[in-house]
Amino acid sequence: MSGKQDLIEKFSRGEVLLDGGMGSMLIAAGLKMGSPPEEWNRSRPEVVRGIHESYLDAGAQLIGTNTFGCTPSRMAGFGLGDDLAELNNVAVRLAREAIVGRNGSAAERYVVLSVGPTGKMLPPVGDTTEDDIRADYEGQIGCLTEPVDLVLIETIFDLKEGLIALAAAKSLIDAPVAVTMTFSKNPRGFFTIMGNAAADSLKQLEQAGADIV
Repeated sequence: MSGKQDLIEKFSRGEVLLDGGMGSMLIAAGLKMGSPPEEWNRSRPEVVRGIHESYLDAGAQLIGTNTFGCTPSRMAGFGLGDDLAELNNVAVRLAREAIVGRNGSAAERYVVLSVGPTGKMLPPVGDTTEDDIRADYEGQIGCLTEPVDLVLIETIFDLKEGLIALAAAKSLIDAPVAVTMTFSKNPRGFFTIMGNAAADSLKQLEQAGADIV
């Protein structure tokens, strides 16, 4: 069984434990509100690596990179557009270093590329185009030179954006791709803020090739 299929099988059997929040841990370590967390991959790598190590010590098997908002447009907004590839790849290396340092080959641990929403809104709410959304995801995922074990597209609230991100990841990387979405409960069931139903979202993501939802 390939490593990719083996990880998917572990998910299906409920045999994997993900880590916890990165942003909240960075804030506790002194990150100022409104500052780009991803910049700490370069300026304070020991803090980011230490957070990974603390999750490994707690039993986490999947370690998410500090790249939740590390897209071209968001980094450009912080004046870090030219540093996109460096910040994403250093983040992957820090997660891998933490795994090697804490576990070596004693147990299976995995580096997970964290990919969050772009923050842009598609019609009818906003005026961002699907091409703009895809360019952001392709820019982040496509700049990787460091290997990852899983791409986690997370906390998506617009199914259309989730499908775009999924397609971008599948076209660029040979690793399992997971998509998670954020729902709220109302009298009719669970829906995103864009009105996407949970069951329909699951079905469409599965049909579009998501390995894990």
